[in-house]
Amino acid sequence: MGPEVGRRRIGYKQFIIPGLPPYQTTGDSTSSTLALYVGRDFPLQNSWNLNAGVSLGVANSDETFTIQGVPGIPPFTADGSHFQGSMRLALEYSFSELCAAHFGYRFTHVDDLREFDSMPTHQAELGLRWNL
Repeated sequence: MGPEVGRRRIGYKQFIIPGLPPYQTTGDSTSSTLALYVGRDFPLQNSWNLNAGVSLGVANSDETFTIQGVPGIPPFTADGSHFQGSMRLALEYSFSELCAAHFGYRFTHVDDLREFDSMPTHQAELGLRWNL
């Protein structure tokens, strides 16, 4: 159990309206998060672990995109704070009791932000984890 700090950035390339061809767009979605992470290690062998966990917290997001080739439409923008939750499963190798490298999968749900709908995100992760 502990704090989790994160940053995510996704670029927008298409705006899709069902039944119409996709519109080319430019813009991005950035989000900084602060969450409480609760997880459990399942020892496999020697220094290998399987780690499963859940985090719940707050995300501060900034969303913006512009539709290309359609005159008169202003850029869409929104920013603010909202709920974010995620589930994680990772294979870890522990270098010591304090540090482990991991490769894993994370599903994240970012709640609605004004004109922007909720955003389910699937991520492959590669990183380090410190046990303080």
